[in-house]
Amino acid sequence: MPQMSPINWLILMLFFISMMLFLIVLMYYLNTVDCNMSICKKETNYMSWMW
Repeated sequence: MPQMSPINWLILMLFFISMMLFLIVLMYYLNTVDCNMSICKKETNYMSWMW
């Protein structure tokens, strides 16, 4: 297996961290903003159970 350079590792780590942050922000956004929908209760319960 070829060894990865530190720069590749750094790019990979930054990519994963940004994806995780994006997902968390998206979950938060869906929980707070879309609460006028009828599935709001079910979604928030599911999210609180997940976290």
